[in-house]
Amino acid sequence: MTDLLDDTLRKELLTAVDSAVEEALSRRAEEGTSASPGAPPEFITVDELADLLRVNRKTIYEQFQKGIIPGGRRLSRNIRFHRRTVIDWMRGTVRGSRSQRREK
Repeated sequence: MTDLLDDTLRKELLTAVDSAVEEALSRRAEEGTSASPGAPPEFITVDELADLLRVNRKTIYEQFQKGIIPGGRRLSRNIRFHRRTVIDWMRGTVRGSRSQRREK
């Protein structure tokens, strides 16, 4: 019963995440901030990821520092996340970098 509930919640979360990503991408395309019209950006900012996950940007920084959120790269003082890696992580097909380090 718990597994079924977990699967149901996971599916609902993934649907919500996919919808939020599509909405954010279409908004960016309308604003002209996407690299090519209609194409999703390959990398997203901390603020975009925080909006997507509906958490505070400080939470994103903390989880990145702890190695929980994968796909992040520090560029000088900024962090960018590989969009596909983050989505795969949300789907449970990719683990955070801290988890990967423990397995080695």
